[in-house]
Amino acid sequence: MSRVDIDELWDRLMENVKKIEDKDIKKLLLDILKDEKIVKQYRSITAGIGVHHDFIGGLLEHVVEMIDMANSMRTWYKEGNFDIVVAGIVLHDIGKTEEIVSVGSTFEKTTKGKLIGHIVLGVELVTRFLPKDFPVTKWTQLEHIILSHHRLLEYGAVIVPSTIEAIIVASIDNLSAQTRIFQQVLSKH
Repeated sequence: MSRVDIDELWDRLMENVKKIEDKDIKKLLLDILKDEKIVKQYRSITAGIGVHHDFIGGLLEHVVEMIDMANSMRTWYKEGNFDIVVAGIVLHDIGKTEEIVSVGSTFEKTTKGKLIGHIVLGVELVTRFLPKDFPVTKWTQLEHIILSHHRLLEYGAVIVPSTIEAIIVASIDNLSAQTRIFQQVLSKH
């Protein structure tokens, strides 16, 4: 069960999105996060079925936790573009809004989720929202983060992280997921 109220988490997510200075990236995120179907899923689904943040609102909690971690890194990695980092965090698992569905009190993967997976579904979803004049270099950076956020090919990454922003997102994603898994194991003893 979530430790924080879903409305509070959503407000924290939106506060961070609104702090993004890059107008193109902020508009893209706000457009995606206005879509009723995406918002409903983003606020309610788990981050992973039987893995980490496995509860209603788990994806949202995972993302806000990651943003908090990223914000603490700004001092140490000044060369990173943290507008790209925050956007990458918001978008890294956005494909799960099409991969996972609530069935009663449990979650399961959709057919597309089983056959295509959240990484590719995420790239496809964001592509549908890209304005025609969205700068290619910014989209390439965001797409790279979505495709590489599992860090290693054997963990499901399509490619390995090759920018400071991508390694920050992939590392924080791993830290959040692995720490939550360990926390769940400890709580059962």
